[in-house]
Amino acid sequence: SSDVCSSDLFLVKAVIKKEDMEEVLKSLQDNEFEGITIFEVKGTGSIKQGLKLVDNLQLETVVADLNCVETFIDVLRESCSKWEHGKGKVWWVPVNGIVRIETGERNLEALSSYQKIDIKTSPLLDSLSHNSIDTPCS
Repeated sequence: SSDVCSSDLFLVKAVIKKEDMEEVLKSLQDNEFEGITIFEVKGTGSIKQGLKLVDNLQLETVVADLNCVETFIDVLRESCSKWEHGKGKVWWVPVNGIVRIETGERNLEALSSYQKIDIKTSPLLDSLSHNSIDTPCS
């Protein structure tokens, strides 16, 4: 039943370089990932190298299972321009449940989309001065 908490759901978070965002979002959309929230973040990978904070982006999405987590990681790695030091990180945690506020749908049913967006013409690329943005699919 969709009312039962699903231990198969995972929140996936990734920190990437800003220059990789367009290709990453296009690749994620091509692989049918939806409902991606983007935050502008600052961080440093290694405190040993000093506290120079670097501007990055954090992506968040909820996926249906560990296979989707692995696909997300593969797509992300393939779409980053170069695999070099400081490119970013990906991590995931189990999600106990999701409810779509509008319809009351739960868990897997709450992950379905309403529409696809065109990354090239989307205001996503122009609106990064906001604290966070969310695709229309969430």
